[in-house]
Amino acid sequence: YALQVQCLWKLFCTLELPLIKILAVMETHRIHVNKQELKKTSEILGLRLKELEQEAHEVAGERFLLTSSCQLREVLFEKLKLNALCENLHRTEMQQLVSTSEVVLNKLQDLHPLPKIILEYRRVHKMKSTYVDGLRTCMRKGFISSTWNQTGTVTGRLSAKHPNIQGISKHPVRLTKKQYVKGKEEEIVTISPRTLFVSKKGYTFLAADFSHIELRILADLSSEPELLKLFQEPETTDIFSTLASQWKGIPSEQVKHADREQAKRIVYSVVYGAGKERLADCLGVTPLQASQFIESFMQKYKKVYEFTKKTIEQCRNKGYVVSIMGRKRPLANINAQDYKLRTQAERQAVNFVVQG
Repeated sequence: YALQVQCLWKLFCTLELPLIKILAVMETHRIHVNKQELKKTSEILGLRLKELEQEAHEVAGERFLLTSSCQLREVLFEKLKLNALCENLHRTEMQQLVSTSEVVLNKLQDLHPLPKIILEYRRVHKMKSTYVDGLRTCMRKGFISSTWNQTGTVTGRLSAKHPNIQGISKHPVRLTKKQYVKGKEEEIVTISPRTLFVSKKGYTFLAADFSHIELRILADLSSEPELLKLFQEPETTDIFSTLASQWKGIPSEQVKHADREQAKRIVYSVVYGAGKERLADCLGVTPLQASQFIESFMQKYKKVYEFTKKTIEQCRNKGYVVSIMGRKRPLANINAQDYKLRTQAERQAVNFVVQG
């Protein structure tokens, strides 16, 4: 009855209910994992972590726990005073201490060897603990089978656990395997967690993905003619380069990688609800510059701007937003007095309509 009152009964019957059977079948399918390769990979990553720990202690001039942001902050900012050499570093929300986040370390890595070592340590540690050792804890007789949750996210996206097979990184990590035998050269090892999965005999893994699906939905919802034209022209091979060409008014052959990256990041900042601070971190610019990028982008693609404003206004009036499929998301802070809470809800409103 409650679903009918909320106008969600049709969504439940046509999408959510039939999906249960599909997810149940998915959970019965097991995926074989190469145990020997998994063990070998874990050992390689563990060895590299020890090497990085030793390197960090040497360049810092003292021993400290690399996984402790408190101890790292003491070394970076109290002992080495790297914060004095770089302006506008992010601070933690609660205590307003200089952050040790990836964004901050990226800004500091040209000033001292330690930030770069910490960045690699974190990448390797994440790879080992989540994607390698994490798989080992979920294995049963050499196989894994994820548990799927269709109500685990506010946007309606599926989530998985034990293991989170959707989160297995597709980006390989390249490591330098040091040699301790005189005369032997260092070896470059590429670690890719997805290669640990083995298809059943006579079968092969097939990966398929929608091409620029969020951007396509944004083009459709906003009816932005320039974006729609991108997907209607068969000769468009690189969407974001063409987008950058349109936005900046320059020939496509003059589009630089930085222009393409800016266009891509701005589009997804609109789609995923990132603010100017997050965009500034991604592009390596100031929040003011990021705000100017967004503004100039919205000026070029006015229908996108109108769509975002209309979505936010409807949410203010109704207290919720509705996706294409009819899914609803209430946003209590859409009319909040607090600027930060209100703007966050505004971004969530647009994000939900596109992603939900």
